Amino acid sequence: MFLLQKALDIAHQAKQKGILSPIDTNSTILEQQGIQFTVKVAADWQRRKQKSHANVEKPNPFLPYETSLFVDDITTDHVCILNKFPVLQPHLLLITRHFEAQDALLTQANFNAAYQLMQRLDGNGVLFYNAGPAAGASQAHRHLQWIPHTFADNGFDPWRHANLLAVDQYLSPIIDSQPQSLYQLYRKGLQQLGWAPGRAYNLLITKQWMWLIPRHSADWQRISLNSLAFIGSFFAKDRDEADLLATFGCVTALRSVVGWGVK
Repeated sequence: MFLLQKALDIAHQAKQKGILSPIDTNSTILEQQGIQFTVKVAADWQRRKQKSHANVEKPNPFLPYETSLFVDDITTDHVCILNKFPVLQPHLLLITRHFEAQDALLTQANFNAAYQLMQRLDGNGVLFYNAGPAAGASQAHRHLQWIPHTFADNGFDPWRHANLLAVDQYLSPIIDSQPQSLYQLYRKGLQQLGWAPGRAYNLLITKQWMWLIPRHSADWQRISLNSLAFIGSFFAKDRDEADLLATFGCVTALRSVVGWGVK
């Protein structure tokens, strides 16, 4: 777990310098259909929005990345950096050294790096990938993400959650965690789902399972939904968005954005 402690130390230093900008949230639990969903409500979103408008953002924040956010080299093609605006800490990004498109197929090299990262984190947490804008990707430069999610906290069962979506998806236990096997499992899943260029999806990987979820829309009622929503973690910019989820249900929100059909 040396990499995790290193990331925590660098995050502390970056925050002290004002480079890391964590998003303060208040959490609420919604229980729907016997499943607990966590909704994290931003405490200062309007202030952040005004501040972001005042600053000109780089078109690609990963070329180059901010050196103060650098955690470690992972492979010759990939580096690990901190997410500059984390909700959970540490929130790690696995980025390619050179530009690769976020909505193109992942490669064996990407899976080699993902495997190395997970190994150095003792296989803990969840690795996820938002493949394209309709899957919740906010940057065009390829980046996989990792958070220290503890599934035992809410009794999460991916098969039970998958059954709620009422759409074709690919969920498989991981028998062989070697990068070549993970890559083949990923390609098999996309083939079974009928993936074609331009189709968005979410990919989530733990040491136990891999889950591929087709997407046709990035948000529901203007609430952005990325991979983490499917493991029960929602982000709301304000109380109004949280109230919408409480009124209509997290399952309704998830079902509205999955699949490759017409919205």
